[in-house]
Amino acid sequence: MPEPTQTTPDHHPSPPPAVWRWLGIGAVALLLTSVVAIALISAGTFDPQPVGELIETRNLAPVAVAGGEMRLEWLNLPLDDGDFTLRLTGAGAHPDAHYGLALGRPDDSLVVAVSPAGDVALWRQQREGVDFILPWQPWAHVRKGGEANEIQIDVRGEQIGVRVNRELLWERPAPASTAGVALLAASGGEPARINFQQLELYR
Repeated sequence: MPEPTQTTPDHHPSPPPAVWRWLGIGAVALLLTSVVAIALISAGTFDPQPVGELIETRNLAPVAVAGGEMRLEWLNLPLDDGDFTLRLTGAGAHPDAHYGLALGRPDDSLVVAVSPAGDVALWRQQREGVDFILPWQPWAHVRKGGEANEIQIDVRGEQIGVRVNRELLWERPAPASTAGVALLAASGGEPARINFQQLELYR
């Protein structure tokens, strides 16, 4: 009877040292690239940049509103022709409250607002009433509760872009005048306090 044959597993030759060296270099390069990318993102390098340079910063005071009140406070901040960016930082804690920016004139303005409940809305405010462009709806980029939100409006030529916490919400040709700016403070239920912090103008 023939003896059983034994098989041995195939042995593959190890890669030459040069291959291991290049694999090591590639791993180190990938790690360094990841570290640099994370650092740049954390520093805001890739955030959307405002139009031009910062030319004015206004520190704002908190505003108290009654239940059911909506107040537009027009500021003495004339906006000449040309491109510009407005950045508002504010916060509110009551879920019935909302706050934001209006761009235009008292009889015709574009209004963007957020609420501590995590909702956002965009509408055109005219003498005849309100025409919603984006009805009130949840948006993941709105910070809830008493956390501060940043609302940004960019005007570039005939285009208006609206961002909340640096995330693009809406961009279209301007539906209203860009002659002035107002702060919006409102509450649909109980009295509330809006903690406006600052408004920046870039041009």
